[in-house]
Amino acid sequence: MIRCVLVPMACAVFVAPSIAAAQSHAAVAPRVTIGSGVLRGAWVDSTANVASFKGIPYAAPPVGPQRWRPPVPVTGWADERDASAYGFACPQEDRLKALFGVDLGPQNEDCLTLNVFTGALMASTAARAKAQPVMLWIHGGSLTMGAGSQTDGSRLAAQGAVIVTINYRLGTLGFLAHPALSDESPVRVSGNYGLLDQIAALRWVRANIARFGGDPNNVTIFGESAGGWSVHALLASPKARGLFHRAIIQSGGSGVAVPPLRREGNASAQASAERTGTEAALALGLRGADASAAELRALPVAALVAAAAGDFGGNIARFNIDKQVLTESPALAVAAGRSARVPLLIGSNADEGTILFRAAPATTVETFRGRLAADFKLIATDSLFALYPTDAAPQILRSWQSIMGDAELGAPAPWSAERAVKRGYTVFLYQFTRVATGPIGRTLGAFHAAEIPFVYGVRADQMPRLWGASPNDAELSRVMSAHWVNFARTGDPNGTSVPHWARYSPNGTHQEFGARIGPASGMGGRRYHLWMAELDRRLQAALR
Repeated sequence: MIRCVLVPMACAVFVAPSIAAAQSHAAVAPRVTIGSGVLRGAWVDSTANVASFKGIPYAAPPVGPQRWRPPVPVTGWADERDASAYGFACPQEDRLKALFGVDLGPQNEDCLTLNVFTGALMASTAARAKAQPVMLWIHGGSLTMGAGSQTDGSRLAAQGAVIVTINYRLGTLGFLAHPALSDESPVRVSGNYGLLDQIAALRWVRANIARFGGDPNNVTIFGESAGGWSVHALLASPKARGLFHRAIIQSGGSGVAVPPLRREGNASAQASAERTGTEAALALGLRGADASAAELRALPVAALVAAAAGDFGGNIARFNIDKQVLTESPALAVAAGRSARVPLLIGSNADEGTILFRAAPATTVETFRGRLAADFKLIATDSLFALYPTDAAPQILRSWQSIMGDAELGAPAPWSAERAVKRGYTVFLYQFTRVATGPIGRTLGAFHAAEIPFVYGVRADQMPRLWGASPNDAELSRVMSAHWVNFARTGDPNGTSVPHWARYSPNGTHQEFGARIGPASGMGGRRYHLWMAELDRRLQAALR
């Protein structure tokens, strides 16, 4: 019986993938032996020889007494494990299905699984000797929704990278901090369980990815939205140091708040997180700060999912500066040059706010002015109106979407890039500008998350209701996915058959991906300059 854990150095059971070279792989399922046992995957692409291994547990199920505890190593299995289907999605509201028709399948607390897509198993012996770069994807969804099954890594894998997509605990189950949970912790902290899951997945990659043809010494983390927040956090976390070697942040903000964002950005102090957890415990019918860990663990999953989606959701589902997993704000870490010293690829989309802010905050121009004055006290309302013209009520929603999209996600990309470059990091900056033209997408512009299909090599004309067709979609998809894989391979997105992408320098060019593909200048213009100045003010206030 094989009973190895995630660091299996003492268990010499590793063997080469059991695929006979002379056999047709259509008749023989791909098999890989890792530290915890044998996996049987499935072939994805008979031309590119891409195999997938899905639903692989990278940690023990976080259920029962393991709820709200750091992940622990998975127990090995004796029999061959079927890895042809995705594992459970972590518990969450079905908002993705309601909004976009995305069905993540069954949900369960036993959800700490990952998926591997690789084209290296059928390579020649000489090719296998040169391990492929590894790209670990962290999905978005405000830390409250999503799953690794949303993205198919097979097209990227066909370009010569081993792709890993992961699940991690979400919402209340992933980020609740509470005095009772801190009291039982050996280091006296709670929260950050979802971030610890991501670190556990990286440790699994270091221990096992060579079995799939991947190079554990060349790992790129990449993610979008909350996945981008996660990349920021992993760059700052001392517990993730040395587990990855490059980082890509897609629409991941900065971690420094600009009102009316979350008061403390995407991270809060331990005491603040525990206060929020106490309020949530009261709302769930428990005794607030006096609730026991046992009482918390007895709460039904449905109630915890509802809490994450309710009034406390935005405050619970964020990272916790607990002085253990995170010692400081991720934005402060990069601004001070204390985050992991790895090459960075950073960017955002031109119309981030259209899909995130669906309701107007006021019904008249005058009440809208009052809302802006209240939310942005240090910025003159006249300045905002000059940059975001709002002369009539029908303009209010689009102005609000532009303001919030630029403040939260658009401007923070070049701001983060500039802070990193000034500290000596290698940075490549982009903006995605491809405008959707399908019946759903035509009012959304280059909306939040719109770049993901192109990064993964999926043509937009394969999603006609959202996108519609555009003449350069195939080329846009080819170039973006090639740039991402090149960056994972060498830390530089440049290579043969792709436009040159210059390293970023303050006031320099960025790479545009849209109707045109190539270098561009003046990302966001005066609008971004306004928010970047506000981010600077907030950073200086945080440093004082």
